[in-house]
Amino acid sequence: MDSTAFLVKMLEDPAAHGVNLAHTMVIHQITGSELPKTYAHAEQYVLPLLRENRVRLVQVARASRALEIAVMDDSREPERIVRRGPWSLEEDEYEANGTVPQQGGIRLCSLHAKGEVGDALIAQEIGDRPFRQVMGFNADEVPRSLRDRGASKNPLRQGLYPLIEWGW
Repeated sequence: MDSTAFLVKMLEDPAAHGVNLAHTMVIHQITGSELPKTYAHAEQYVLPLLRENRVRLVQVARASRALEIAVMDDSREPERIVRRGPWSLEEDEYEANGTVPQQGGIRLCSLHAKGEVGDALIAQEIGDRPFRQVMGFNADEVPRSLRDRGASKNPLRQGLYPLIEWGW
């Protein structure tokens, strides 16, 4: 939800955020564990904005326990949010590891289901070009943003944290 707040604001005025929509890729890292109303709101409010602005939405998931990615949809006219990929966070990852969702700390499950998947897609799509990656960490997640900066293995990446900057 936090990332979506920035996305909507950016789509309303891309120039104010230094964004060229023709070169923007929005990544939905599919975990298979979002609330049904999250999908419904995204389809009702966000997808029409993406279509109207012809912004590329890539919906990607883990293809298996190994770090293989499955691109479930890649479109500038997305019609639906993909709810589950071949390997889901709740049904497959938790069961295979015998764990439950983490509410704090390092959030290893999020790293496996989202971070690693997104990084693999970015490496595949962007290659050796510099890029800006906007992260939807909210205002009380400053420590998380600092960990993100320190953990980035890509020297060409510039991490941006607008919600923290705005106090959202």
